[in-house]
Amino acid sequence: VYTAGTGLALTGNEFSVTGAPWDGLTDVPAGIADGIDNDTTYTAGVGLALNGTQINFGLTNLIIVDAGGKGHYTSLVDAVAAAPEGTTILVMPGTYSGSIGLAQDNIHIIGSGAGEFDSVSGSLVGGTIIQGYINMADSYGSSVSNLGVDVHSLSTVNGIDTGSTVASEQHRLDQRISNVTILGDVDATSQHGIRIQGGSHVQIDNVRAYQMAHGIAVRGSYVNINDVHAEDMIQTAVIVKAAAGTLDAQYVNISNVVAINTGPVMVEATNGYTAGYVNIANVTMDTPFSIAVLVSEVAGSTIQGVNISNVTVYGSNAPAANGVFEVRNASQVSFSNIQSFDPTTTSILVYNNGGSNIKVTGAYAYPTDQYLSGLFDYAQTNASEQFRVHSVSGFASYDVTLDNRIIEVSAQSGDVTINLPDAAQCRGCIYLIKKVNTTNTVTIDPYGSTQNIDGAATYSLSAQWSMVEIVSDGNTWLITGQ
Repeated sequence: VYTAGTGLALTGNEFSVTGAPWDGLTDVPAGIADGIDNDTTYTAGVGLALNGTQINFGLTNLIIVDAGGKGHYTSLVDAVAAAPEGTTILVMPGTYSGSIGLAQDNIHIIGSGAGEFDSVSGSLVGGTIIQGYINMADSYGSSVSNLGVDVHSLSTVNGIDTGSTVASEQHRLDQRISNVTILGDVDATSQHGIRIQGGSHVQIDNVRAYQMAHGIAVRGSYVNINDVHAEDMIQTAVIVKAAAGTLDAQYVNISNVVAINTGPVMVEATNGYTAGYVNIANVTMDTPFSIAVLVSEVAGSTIQGVNISNVTVYGSNAPAANGVFEVRNASQVSFSNIQSFDPTTTSILVYNNGGSNIKVTGAYAYPTDQYLSGLFDYAQTNASEQFRVHSVSGFASYDVTLDNRIIEVSAQSGDVTINLPDAAQCRGCIYLIKKVNTTNTVTIDPYGSTQNIDGAATYSLSAQWSMVEIVSDGNTWLITGQ
């Protein structure tokens, strides 16, 4: 007969080891001798959290919204309402109904793609689509990116509204909007794709806006806008506006704009406020409704320091009495490297209605009728060579245009009169006129009865190769070379 001693077990005629006593052993780790296997120590790595023996993702400021039910919320409206300050909200592909109001700071809504405008269905498709507006109100440091906003059935609201809800307050917002597509109601007369209302320090990148009144409206300061596609805007493609309720609009940079079938790119000051230090560059406009670029100052307000460069316009519908580029009462406005291609009408390229210190350098229009009209402190059109060097032959008279620079005249068929433009309309214009034949006389005749050339009513060239260079001082003509 066998029996099992300490640490042994007897099953039938088989002995097995069941354990050993701890008595007499030293340096036994605490918690091991109790025989309970719960003594493994866990730590949470980066991005993880340890709750007892359970390890979870530690991103407590991340919310996932999925219309299919695989996230924290199926409703973006509910997710935003529940999000504490500093939350990032990831929105999965799908369509989400309801308008969003951000009241917290540092909320970042990130979609899964901005989608595309489908002209057949008249709606936005693909990516993350919000059927409703987004109002960022006074939410400091927040951002919206990678999604589409569809407000085409909400004609009285803007796609994305950012800025102060307090009237007449401009304050720092540090907001960002990037990679968004916005669809509006083409018949709405006051709907904006994006409106910056009274706030400052806003960055906007990669926006595509369709069928709105205004593509992007800047009613604030320290704003940078890059890469805009605006199509079918019935009021303006982009407008920088100083007005009551939002105060001044200053220090605004706008670049890389494509506008198709829209109103103008515009800078406007009203209600006694200032729009200034605005740079607009790299703009292509296809068939604008009327004026392509407009700088307008209402009496009592101020426009200052507006620079417009590298703008090309195709098929302008500007009225003949207006300019493709137009300045109304504003001062300190410069245009450089601007051009207009219009196969159907000939209109003024740049029209200045009462402003001062207006400068134009590098301008071209096709077909050309008149490059500049109005008062210009300095204007140099730098047109193509076919206009800069112009030949006059077989005509009894020729009316000098503002794009001319060098005029060679043949009086072989008889005397020729060269009629100068109004010196008041092209201060700084320089013309070199040269007679290239041996017979008859070329007479240079200033505009009106009060203008002259170095005090003389006219100036004549009789000898072959004789020439004169004259410049307008804004009132009359001065000889600078013979």
